Amino acid sequence: PLMNQAVELTAINSVTYKEVAAVLSQLLGREMRYEEQSLDQIREALINAGQPEWHINILLQFNRAFQEGHGSAANNIVRDLLGKAPTTLQQYLERELKTAEGDESNNPFPS
Repeated sequence: PLMNQAVELTAINSVTYKEVAAVLSQLLGREMRYEEQSLDQIREALINAGQPEWHINILLQFNRAFQEGHGSAANNIVRDLLGKAPTTLQQYLERELKTAEGDESNNPFPS
């Protein structure tokens, strides 16, 4: 049914940054919270973190897109293609946290 079609791959549901913080709080056993920042605040924080200008511009574009709602699409296409439900946010974070154990790089923007 989806042969020769361009499709948008998404999760079954979209999540907010506050929901990501809640799942991280549960998994890490400490409070995590999301505090919305303006694009100027984000730029300043990235400059202070020593990020190169090209990387800052890319991250700001992503933030603009998310603020405009471009990251909120959700559909069942992945489930339909794979024949099983895609990984949930909690499953993904559990796996990544387990994989990251012992990683002392502290790099919030690995490439």
